[in-house]
Amino acid sequence: MEHIIRKIIQAMAKEPRVKAVIEDELNNASFLNEVALSEIRIDKECNLYLTNYENCLIGLTEPLPKALYLFYLFSSKGISNKELSAHKDTLRKIYQIVSGKDDYQSGLTINGFLRRKGGIADVTYKINTALREVIPAESLKYYMIRGIKNSVRQILIPKHLVVIEHEGLLRGVSKHFIYPATKKTSF
Repeated sequence: MEHIIRKIIQAMAKEPRVKAVIEDELNNASFLNEVALSEIRIDKECNLYLTNYENCLIGLTEPLPKALYLFYLFSSKGISNKELSAHKDTLRKIYQIVSGKDDYQSGLTINGFLRRKGGIADVTYKINTALREVIPAESLKYYMIRGIKNSVRQILIPKHLVVIEHEGLLRGVSKHFIYPATKKTSF
């Protein structure tokens, strides 16, 4: 019987969306009974809310920290700081949506951010500070951008807990990541 179950799981895992849910469930199985995680809802204005924590707004008011957080939130496997420049077009698209600036201005901002020494660390610090203000300590590590300086950095929250209501993010950005946009508001 176990052999049959393994074959079914392997067959299902070939579909990206199913694979993502399976990986999330397996990776998070040990803490789900211990920690109450909240869904992250991205509204039509790109504000981030924690629905299970009294719909609390995450205080990311500046476009660059918000764009970087969304980039890592949408990333399925995480990305190292060194690899971030290889994804500058996606990061620029997210920044453009969040900031409302044109393509040229968004490109200048993202290029400057990626070239500035300590820029990624500064913005990550702002993000993690905003998260510390609203998320309980026992759950915080699942929402923060985590990782060692030159290795993969990621947000550990299960991706099925991310709900996107912003149409531009659904159409323009989510297709660049493992989790494609669906008719539902989550990916």
